[in-house]
Amino acid sequence: APPPVRGCGVTGTLPPSNEQVGVKWLQGIPALDGLVATTVPAALEDWADTGFVTVGGAGGTPHMYLPVQGPVLSLHFWAYAENSARPPWGKAFDLYSHVRHDAYGVLDYAHIGRLLTGFPAQYTNARALTVNILGEPERRPGDPGDFAEYVANFHFDWTPVP
Repeated sequence: APPPVRGCGVTGTLPPSNEQVGVKWLQGIPALDGLVATTVPAALEDWADTGFVTVGGAGGTPHMYLPVQGPVLSLHFWAYAENSARPPWGKAFDLYSHVRHDAYGVLDYAHIGRLLTGFPAQYTNARALTVNILGEPERRPGDPGDFAEYVANFHFDWTPVP
């Protein structure tokens, strides 16, 4: 058996990364299933009709004494319109709205504390304790590829679950 991981209270496996937890939490929102990763798929046709959400670290503070992570994750809401020079801003904003308003989203208080599973074998499960929006989404214009992009930062509190 592998040795215990020091300092995280979990025996035999590693806790997932903050980005992995963010991706799993977002994938739990039904409208975003299959539309979330840490990078945008290279094949535009795979997501031109739906848009896509990417997750990246933007800071945060872990709890000093408990195994609770407190990352700020930057969520990027992407949309692309094939055969058009006009960025589809509405489609990109709709992805943000799903995160904020839909079932299993930020404002769905009935599902706070969701268990997140399905990580690669070396990682534990995780429990998302709270997710909060830290500001209004910002439009990022000027992309030469005519992509629409909104960015918003979210604070996640989560803990590894053995």
